[in-house]
Amino acid sequence: MGGRIVLQLAPFSILVEMISSIDKSKFEKKLLELCDEALLYRSRVHKVPSFSQEMREVWVKREDESGFGISGAKKRKYASLIPFLKKSNFDKVILIGGSRSNHIAGFLQLLNENRIKYELFLKQEHNVRKLGNRLLLDLLADEACINWIPKDSWHEVEQIALERAEEESAFMLPEGGSCRAAFAGACTLGLDILKEGHAYTDVWIDSGTALMAGAVIEVLASFAPEVQLHVVQMAGDEDYFRKQLRKFHVWTEELVGGQLEFPTNFDLYVPAVGKSFGSVGGTILGFIKDFARTEGILTDPIYSGKLFYTVQQLLSKDAMPGRHLVVHSGGGVGLMGFGDKFPT
Repeated sequence: MGGRIVLQLAPFSILVEMISSIDKSKFEKKLLELCDEALLYRSRVHKVPSFSQEMREVWVKREDESGFGISGAKKRKYASLIPFLKKSNFDKVILIGGSRSNHIAGFLQLLNENRIKYELFLKQEHNVRKLGNRLLLDLLADEACINWIPKDSWHEVEQIALERAEEESAFMLPEGGSCRAAFAGACTLGLDILKEGHAYTDVWIDSGTALMAGAVIEVLASFAPEVQLHVVQMAGDEDYFRKQLRKFHVWTEELVGGQLEFPTNFDLYVPAVGKSFGSVGGTILGFIKDFARTEGILTDPIYSGKLFYTVQQLLSKDAMPGRHLVVHSGGGVGLMGFGDKFPT
C-alpha cells in the first residue's frame, strides 16, 4: 500500500469559513471541556535502541502504561465518551464487539464504575476458555446482559443493535467505541505528542476502527504539518480508512468552528505479518518474545506487536533518517490469552 494519499473533501455546507490556522490553546481548551481530565494520561517516551542507528532515532510513546485494565489510546476515547453518556438521558448503552475485545473489557469497567446500564451484542465463539479479556468479560458482565450473535449473522449486528437501541431508549456504541463523542478524547493524543517538544519527522500508529489514527492525523496536520504519519491498518482496507477520515475531518471542523484543508500528511500500510485481522502465527509471537527481552516492552499479537514488527521491517529496508515516534497503543491484557501459543 504505502505512498502518500491525497483526498479531496466534498463541500460541507454548514461550515462556510475556511480557517488557515487554528489557535492551539483554544482547541485544547475545547477538548478539555468535553473530557474527564482524570482519564487523561501524559504518557512518557523513551528511545528504542534496537530500532535506532546513526542517522535515525526511534522513540516509543508508552500509552500502554496508563493503566492495567483500561490502557492507552482507548482510555483517551473514554475521557470524552463517559462525560457524554453521563450528561445524556439514555436508559442504557449497547456495546458491539468480540468477547475478547480490549474495548469491551476496558469500557465495561467504566460503565460499572459510573452505574451506567448496558447490554452487549457479542460475536458467538467456539473457544470458551476464560483467558485474557474473556476472563475480564466474565468478571465484569452478567451473562443476562449478553446477546450472542452467530457468526453467520454478524454482518447484521449493527442493525440488530440499532433496533434494540430504539426499543430501549439506548445509545448504540459502534464497534471499538468509534463515535463522535469519543473523538475529542482521541484528539488529546496528538496534542500530547506536540507537548513533548521533540522535533519528530515521522509518527507510527496502528489502526483498527481508524478513530485514534485519524484524530492524530487531524491534529498534527493542523499544528505540525511537516510530520509524516505512518498508519499500519490492522483492520479494514484503504477505502475504509479514507471513508472514516472524511467523517473525522468533519468532526474536527465542528470542534474548531470552520473548514480546514484536508490532511495529506499520512501513508497507509498493511501489517508485514498476519495481514488478516486477528491472525496470529509463529513469526509475530517470536518477535513479541524477542522484543520484550531486548527492549522490555510488552506487545500483543493483534495490534501493537504487528505495529512494531512492521516498523522494524520497513526501517530495515529503508534507512528513513530522522526522529521517529512509535505510539504503543496498549492492549497488553489481551496478551494473556495467548500464553499457550508462544514458542518455548
